[in-house]
Amino acid sequence: MKRMKWSLLLFFSLAFLWSCKVENNLKVPTEPIKSINGTWQIIAATENGSDLTKLYDFSQFRITFTDSTYTITNLLPFMVNTTTGKWSFNDPQYPFTMTLTPTDSSSSVSSPLQYPVVGGVRNMILTFSPGCPQNSYEYTLQLAQ
Repeated sequence: MKRMKWSLLLFFSLAFLWSCKVENNLKVPTEPIKSINGTWQIIAATENGSDLTKLYDFSQFRITFTDSTYTITNLLPFMVNTTTGKWSFNDPQYPFTMTLTPTDSSSSVSSPLQYPVVGGVRNMILTFSPGCPQNSYEYTLQLAQ
């Protein structure tokens, strides 16, 4: 009887181990390339942490991004002081920096980039210092309606 219990225990243990097979169908998801194509508007602005949104009319400012170029309508203190040029990310899938290169210049300007979704809407946050390094601006942009 003892031998039969051990035999059954061994049989079920082996059957259990052989019935398990390792499935190798794990697919690692890939992050899509971030697209910012479209026309963006400023919805919030700060200078050195102070809110500028109610002090200045940002409603006319627009920046339109295509696959590699930008066009600015109604220029105001911004990363660049020209209305056209090229843009790029440091990494198209995981961007942490945006670089703008004006059409009439060989020098480029970079900004840290945040790309959060707030309330179901994609935002783009750029931080930069146009001219004086003691002044830091942060613009929050959304696609224009």
